[in-house]
Amino acid sequence: GITSGGKSSVGKSVAEALGMNFVDADKEFEEKYGTVTSVVDVEGWGGMRLKEKEVVKELSKLENTVIAWGGGVVEDDEHNKDQRNENAIYLAASGVTIWLEVTPKEAARRADLTQDPNRRIDGNTEKTLATRLANREASYANVSDYRVSNEGPNPQDAVDAIVCAVNEQGILKYKE
Repeated sequence: GITSGGKSSVGKSVAEALGMNFVDADKEFEEKYGTVTSVVDVEGWGGMRLKEKEVVKELSKLENTVIAWGGGVVEDDEHNKDQRNENAIYLAASGVTIWLEVTPKEAARRADLTQDPNRRIDGNTEKTLATRLANREASYANVSDYRVSNEGPNPQDAVDAIVCAVNEQGILKYKE
């Protein structure tokens, strides 16, 4: 889902509830390459997306792990039209993918509450987030096995819905 949709906080809680490991892909990216903003400043969006692909490729090999992917992981750019397709293959191979949905209005509200400058890429205004969502929506739908709303004030509702789906569907096993 989009920036400030709750991917990291919900993902961490889901992992804890299921007794799994948790990895935040954005944090892994930052540890390896620096902030998204700093990489974009030096290498542009194309360079950043290529580095992101390497992180996706690496993390998609993990087992027994809930991964909070960056919101743009499904996005391609003018420098590498195959980026989205490659990441989609890695995401599909990594296990079950859940699109954590939130409206641009709610995401912008949450982004305004954070002091993290990396959450303020391109302003993260409601309009910017709406455009970003519109550009990514088909890709999110394409790579997701499930869609779960995280719109409400209690993220535990999204956690419970995901844990329930995992338990009811027996989807802890990786795709063959």
